[in-house]
Amino acid sequence: QIAGGKTATTVVVTVDGTEALRVPLDTDGTYAIPLPADEENILAVQDGKAYMQSANCRDQLCVRQGATSRTGKQIVCLPHRVVVRLERADGAAVQDDLDVVVR
Repeated sequence: QIAGGKTATTVVVTVDGTEALRVPLDTDGTYAIPLPADEENILAVQDGKAYMQSANCRDQLCVRQGATSRTGKQIVCLPHRVVVRLERADGAAVQDDLDVVVR
């Protein structure tokens, strides 16, 4: 199956490649991502979707990426080295949208 259309169940946050936070996608809340004192990223989970609610990085691209609930989607804050990844309960984080069709 190429395009699974799977809804994620877990939000996994890594900082510098190390897991810093893991929260269920079905429980609303806001979470401060553990970062050095001068850096701040706040992750929000609401209505089965995750998004970067706020950040004090200079470009704000992570905040502008919006909310997602699908596996394989990522929210990235390059200045703070934060990656938010959505997974299914089985740990899979496969891409569920087609980028290219080849015949």
